[in-house]
Amino acid sequence: MLMDSRLAFTSLALCGAAAAAHAAVLLEIDISNPAAVTFTANNNLAAADSIYDADISGGITIENFFTSSVTIAEDTPVGGNMTPFLNANALYDLFGSYEYAEDVEFGVGNDLSVYSSATGESQIFSDESPAFSGVAVFDFSAFAELLPAIGTTGNIFPGYTFDAEPAVGQWTVVGTVIPEPSTYALGAGLLALGAVALRRRKA
Repeated sequence: MLMDSRLAFTSLALCGAAAAAHAAVLLEIDISNPAAVTFTANNNLAAADSIYDADISGGITIENFFTSSVTIAEDTPVGGNMTPFLNANALYDLFGSYEYAEDVEFGVGNDLSVYSSATGESQIFSDESPAFSGVAVFDFSAFAELLPAIGTTGNIFPGYTFDAEPAVGQWTVVGTVIPEPSTYALGAGLLALGAVALRRRKA
């Protein structure tokens, strides 16, 4: 009986941990079209409160997004309508690459800084409400080979100053990658061979 109770407790703890991990995913990223990679906000709650860099111009950090360092200049436009959930007027409309480290150097790195051209608008996260709303669209066609694989996850930090605040949640890559043209050609060749074999059987 004691063993059953321990097993039941362990199962509940594992289920709770899994649910907590899922709840921490705030942005679902679809890389199927590198020219229009989408970051879609869900209704999961932020993992921590944060008022660091409360001005939206400080933005957020998408840590370790690319598989290697890239060069994307500051103030590159972002499409879509993604905002902090608690302030629909603060649009994330700019981004650039950099390294989320003690010595910040914008323009080069495998992390993304996503921020706003607006000033005076707040960016506050609460563990009692979703973190983001809407969808952000990025053109990563020049870096298609360096995009993360489906299933990859990483942290989302408020602001861009290294180790200033705990992560407010995570991002994860979802979706289906579009096959290369060579893959389509191989598939067509296999279909043709199959058709030939079928005709021979009928003959």
